[in-house]
Amino acid sequence: MANKILKLSLDAFLKMLHSSARRHKGLRHYTTMSAFMKMRDSGHVYFSLLQNSNDGSEYKTSRHYMLCFNYGKAENIALWGIYGVPRNESIFLEFPRRDMMDWLNSATKGELGFYGVEDKRRLVRLKDACPKVSICDVAYYGNNIFTHDGKNFRVVSDGDVCCNPDQYPRLAPYAKRWAWSYEHEVRVVIEFDKPILNSQGKPFKRIAVDFEDPLQVLREGNGEIRLGPWCKQSAKTVRKKGFSNANVKQSEFTDMIRFRTPCSECDKVKRRSCTCKHKNFVN
Repeated sequence: MANKILKLSLDAFLKMLHSSARRHKGLRHYTTMSAFMKMRDSGHVYFSLLQNSNDGSEYKTSRHYMLCFNYGKAENIALWGIYGVPRNESIFLEFPRRDMMDWLNSATKGELGFYGVEDKRRLVRLKDACPKVSICDVAYYGNNIFTHDGKNFRVVSDGDVCCNPDQYPRLAPYAKRWAWSYEHEVRVVIEFDKPILNSQGKPFKRIAVDFEDPLQVLREGNGEIRLGPWCKQSAKTVRKKGFSNANVKQSEFTDMIRFRTPCSECDKVKRRSCTCKHKNFVN
């Protein structure tokens, strides 16, 4: 029997997505070890320009920046693969709901610093910018249907069925094609009233935002730092990097999945797997 399709107005659908994002027990940010160390050293987290997302079908706008999280009880092996193969340094940071909402509220009130990222990672403080900051679950769409949390929705605006999110700017930053539904994504979105331009007159590709409070939560042992299945770093090593009291764990998939990826030398001659002993061999 086909799943029931629920009909909601665009306003009601967005309200549901925003409300759902604030109820998750924790939010996980999958990233790499090197990116985590840059976050630690700078005290900032980096939002990416939405129009530069890896989904070519997404809404193209130069006013929106996003930071992506994942929700759910289980580890996401697809996200481990995206960040961990073949560099072996995947990691996720899990922040408790209350602490993330405190940080989000501070951002909404303009209590945090917002910075444009110029070339060579030079930061330019955006003193006069007053962006709108929101958090929302991502809905996935296909065949004129949006899915969220296992339910199907037909979204209507002014009597018309919302088929293409590009036609509805309020919805577009929170919608992706159904192929990406494995991500179980939550987005924090920064929206400016106009494009924020760098010294070359082009929109900043990234915006840095103060993130010291959530990092301190991890240092105090709240939340969790989890090392990916192929991460060569140990929990002891991470604790020595300024997180001595952190709750650091290994992935549930550690030692369960093995890849045989050609190293850079073998890849030059199109070997399907690496049979040599080059130092870049991933096994």
